[in-house]
Amino acid sequence: MIGIDLTRISRFEGIDLERLGMKLGHKLDSPKTAAKVWACLEALTKAEGKKFNPKNIKLLFNVACAPTVKGVDPNPMVYSDRVLSGEYILSLTHEGDYVAVVALRKEMK
Repeated sequence: MIGIDLTRISRFEGIDLERLGMKLGHKLDSPKTAAKVWACLEALTKAEGKKFNPKNIKLLFNVACAPTVKGVDPNPMVYSDRVLSGEYILSLTHEGDYVAVVALRKEMK
């Protein structure tokens, strides 16, 4: 499945990022980081077709690389206690005030 989300960075200015980060299970140190995490989680939720607990996954944002999603379980083959239905490829872009994310579930072989 595929999921897409678009959000504005300014949407996260003036809100309590520490509180939101605790709810989402991710450290949010700026409105831009919050927008990136939010858009990734929304795209993943749309691709999954159901809600999941965002605290059961970890989003990694390495410089000059696509974001990656990992389960919190140390075994990389366990998808967050089966929270996600499989492994995902994420693509993120940001321009001006906007962040867009596409989440694509990898085909099972």
